[in-house]
Amino acid sequence: MMHQKPAMTAGDDTLPRVQTGRTDISGLDIFYRRAGEGGEAVILIHGAGSAHSGFTWKHTLPALGARFRAVAPDLPGYGLSAGPDWEAPGMGSPLAYHIDFIPRLLDRLGLERAHLVGNSMGGGLSLGVALAYPERVRSLSLIDSYGLGTQMPGGIFTYALSRLPYFNDLLRLVLIRSRFLVKLGLRQLLAHPARISEELVDDAWESVRMKLDHPAWMAFQRHEFTPRGLRTCYLDRLKEIRCPVLIVHGADDRLLPARHSREAHHLLPHSRLELIPGCGHLPSREHPKILNALLIEFLENTVPEV
Repeated sequence: MMHQKPAMTAGDDTLPRVQTGRTDISGLDIFYRRAGEGGEAVILIHGAGSAHSGFTWKHTLPALGARFRAVAPDLPGYGLSAGPDWEAPGMGSPLAYHIDFIPRLLDRLGLERAHLVGNSMGGGLSLGVALAYPERVRSLSLIDSYGLGTQMPGGIFTYALSRLPYFNDLLRLVLIRSRFLVKLGLRQLLAHPARISEELVDDAWESVRMKLDHPAWMAFQRHEFTPRGLRTCYLDRLKEIRCPVLIVHGADDRLLPARHSREAHHLLPHSRLELIPGCGHLPSREHPKILNALLIEFLENTVPEV
């Protein structure tokens, strides 16, 4: 059973209230947010790092909830959800683990299939679900998606830092104590510093402070960051995806370049590409009204799978 609690308001009296709850999935205590009761099911999947459902989808979940049954989980090991032992023998890829988590979540919700909306790592995860479990996916909305190229921000320097003993632990300890450094870090995620509001800084700082350490993010880096770039790239398999796909990318994304999405658009059989000018890696926080309008229009007009 999905245990719900009345929680935050959406910040707009015309939008449905966001509810929070917890449920057990494969022995893990999973936290989720949801909005809306009618319409088709939409699963919103956040990215990596300190991201979680409340940070990434703060302005998107209630907007979609006005028309759809929208659910945004904190992935295992992120936000307020428990995670497995990432160091356990045979655990394998964290990305693969999260891909297999989504069908289990759908089962828990009593859903045969759903629309998947994913940002960054959540986009790569959504692609993985569509390839491994195509019968569970109604459509894909990929937002500045991971898994469409191997170029790694920072290149070999990023790889070296990810392998440096205690570097990530030290970095998190510093960020937990410094709102100013969190604000500086947001400059890498947004295209224009003027859009870094005090609300956004507060939300980002709270997200960092949710976990004194972050084994899920550490495990992701160890598996996905290689000396030659990012490990997971689905370009050679995109032709297998038959469901409708909306690709949205911030034109000024510094982490995952927009050209990755342009190339993917040419390879995906049933895709639509939307580039947002003056936008970085987080359209849901930098240009939420534009992103929400694109998502709602796409989801309302999605045709049956070919």
